[in-house]
Amino acid sequence: RWQSRGNPGLSLAGAQSAVPALRLGFPRQSRLSEVPVRRNLIVIHVLEVKEYLTERNKTVDKELFRKSVCGIVEFLEKHENADGLLQNLPSWNFVEWSSANDWVQDVNYPTNFLYAEVLRAAGELYGRSDWLEKAERVAMRARELSFDGEVFIDNATLTDGKLVNTKNSSEAGQ
Repeated sequence: RWQSRGNPGLSLAGAQSAVPALRLGFPRQSRLSEVPVRRNLIVIHVLEVKEYLTERNKTVDKELFRKSVCGIVEFLEKHENADGLLQNLPSWNFVEWSSANDWVQDVNYPTNFLYAEVLRAAGELYGRSDWLEKAERVAMRARELSFDGEVFIDNATLTDGKLVNTKNSSEAGQ
């Protein structure tokens, strides 16, 4: 069972970026800057925090998590494209242990569906109607762009300045 130890958020200053994130314990790594940042792991933190505060331990002050949750959302917002979708996330954009993990650039639709849920969770936790509205727009736009009439496509790549859907389709994208 996961529990906060009083410092639910920390800065990765000096690492790949200054993103509030979870402390990840990797054997033989003595400095945080050596920890690879997995983008989907930090967004899952937001979903876990919401579940923790609303279902598992309603007595914990949600303000303990404000810095990490809001910091993650604010970091991700810097990587939105004109459609409001995440594009070209730095570092390792882990989807799952399958070929879906090879299809993360430039726009990864499963990651954007997850982003919509993160915006919804953070918006509900901290009363941010702008994030709730954006969650609906991101989910709708990702559905519109990724569905080819039969299946959901995993990613779109930038070709001649325009995003073009690939033919990549995985279970994670469905």
